[in-house]
Amino acid sequence: MQELQPGQNRPIQGNRVVIAVAGEPPDEFSAMTQAGAVLLAADGRIRDPGDQVSAEQPRSRDGSVEFTAPRGEFQVNLEAAPETVARIAIVLAVKPGSPRGTTFGGFAAIHVWLAEATGRRLLDFPLPPANRGETAMILAELYRHQGQWKFRAVGQGFSAGLPALAAHFGLRLPEPERPAA
Repeated sequence: MQELQPGQNRPIQGNRVVIAVAGEPPDEFSAMTQAGAVLLAADGRIRDPGDQVSAEQPRSRDGSVEFTAPRGEFQVNLEAAPETVARIAIVLAVKPGSPRGTTFGGFAAIHVWLAEATGRRLLDFPLPPANRGETAMILAELYRHQGQWKFRAVGQGFSAGLPALAAHFGLRLPEPERPAA
């Protein structure tokens, strides 16, 4: 398995891959974070709310990306992705309801990996250790370049959380309901 640094990319062989996200300690990581995949057009914007994949919406509208629980993996069929999908971003966010002040800096390790459909790991991207004060992040992405799909290690964090990440992709999250006075 090859380890990537931020910004590095590698071509993907085959049309079916698995992407997974993990962290240490694993129980706290799974309890306090949520991974997702977002299918994006060439302009970096989401085309439709059906292009978001997570535990709450486990399949993209076109069926090219599927979240499989309880393993927390994304099964990706690159051949099924419409031509209008230029990138598939793999994102991570602190779950709403986590203890106040929870950031990615509270985890000993976070990494994302790419595997063949058989499960054999090909690429691993461990986030560089740092004082990570972010609560949302673009971990990695699959993208098309001259007709070839590639995997890129990204690691772009957002300290303003899920609303900032959503805005980056052209989405507006609904405002949380305010308690009645």
